[in-house]
Amino acid sequence: NAARAFEGAWAMAWNASLAETACGWSETQARKRLMHHSTLGYGENLYSTSRGGDTSCSVAVAAWVAEKVFYASGMPVGGDGVHDYGHFTQVVWPGTKQVGCCSATADDGATYWTCEYHPAGNVLGQ
Repeated sequence: NAARAFEGAWAMAWNASLAETACGWSETQARKRLMHHSTLGYGENLYSTSRGGDTSCSVAVAAWVAEKVFYASGMPVGGDGVHDYGHFTQVVWPGTKQVGCCSATADDGATYWTCEYHPAGNVLGQ
């Protein structure tokens, strides 16, 4: 929530149901050893570490927030550049009120993080 406060957005509340959904998706990714977005209808950020990497959620969030360098306030979302800054804008999206995150570790030691956001951010016109 520190990044949200810095950008003038209200703090998000933890949502256990979203965290449970995130756990299911992280487990699917770990089992398949493939990182890709779900079609669950939430805002979603994904992150993975290789075996032996720092597996804390704070590392994932820091990586997403670091995308701020690619974003200028007022830029349209959903365009070509969203791959460079879309995780950041989801973290600080003012309309997003709830978050739930979870990780799972694959057999090869890689860790897959999923954070689900409600309502979803990165929506054109908002």
